[in-house]
Amino acid sequence: MGKAGWHAEAALNLLQNAPELQRHVVLLSRISDLELDALYERCAFTVYNSHYEGWGLPITEALAHGKVVVTPRHSALTEAGGEAALYFTPQNMPELEALLERVMFDDAFRAEREAVVLDKGRPRSWSAVKDQVFSALQALAALPPQPPEARASLALGQRYLSRRRALTRPDLRYAVADMARHGPGWYPLEEWGVWCRGGLSTLRLALPPEAGGAALRLYLQMHSPPVPLTLNLRCHSQGRPVAQFEVTVEPGQHPTLMLDLPPVDHAGPLDVELDTGEGIDLSRLGAADTRRVGVGLSGFMLCRLDDHAARLNFLEQQNFVATLP
Repeated sequence: MGKAGWHAEAALNLLQNAPELQRHVVLLSRISDLELDALYERCAFTVYNSHYEGWGLPITEALAHGKVVVTPRHSALTEAGGEAALYFTPQNMPELEALLERVMFDDAFRAEREAVVLDKGRPRSWSAVKDQVFSALQALAALPPQPPEARASLALGQRYLSRRRALTRPDLRYAVADMARHGPGWYPLEEWGVWCRGGLSTLRLALPPEAGGAALRLYLQMHSPPVPLTLNLRCHSQGRPVAQFEVTVEPGQHPTLMLDLPPVDHAGPLDVELDTGEGIDLSRLGAADTRRVGVGLSGFMLCRLDDHAARLNFLEQQNFVATLP
């Protein structure tokens, strides 16, 4: 059932030129809900031999109708089928044939698996899902409001990467790193990191409670501009100046700056201002790029000054490629 899929031409040509196969295979499409219910009611079981799925809705649909599903064991098909589906090794035709023969001709086995489907495979009703969503929203609405800094405080001793990554699942570390780049002083992320715009760029670091009352160390992993550039660093806590540094960043160095900071109040964010003046007009250097950039940032880490384990771990991450067994 359904429309012809991608690269289905070979299979469709085989069906069109094989009269005996046409006696046993019928392709149906544009089926109404009533027709679909009738087909599920009268079928013995279903087969979903997909090469890869992000979810596998046909499995969920078949289980909702109380039918046994035969499907390969990979990707999200195992999540959709859970304990109720019957699995075979992907691309293993003898294993698939043996499993299909058992489901087709062993009535007792098929009845046993149908009982498993009814026990563990029937999904919840839409009403039950709706009730759970509404309950979660009501519980969230009942919470007292919090400022963004309180909801996204960084973890001391955790290295955060400021670069574009293709993630397979959500990662809180990248969300915290993204939120730290405050204001319009940043260009979009690139594979290596992110350029500051010419002028002022701000890192707003939401501090956790354990940062209060302790001297801190901040590491900034920089990406050098194409010509020498003077970088002024100013740190503020709740509008009060904490520290100020000045450094000249030379081309090709890509240094890691190490800033020691006095104790600050964790109730407010720590603002780190990166001031590169007018920045560098890349087009004047012969590049097709018309941006005006300052320095680049590829990552940062904040820890307590007395946390020697975190400082050592950060240094090891910079100097070693991998952990070998």
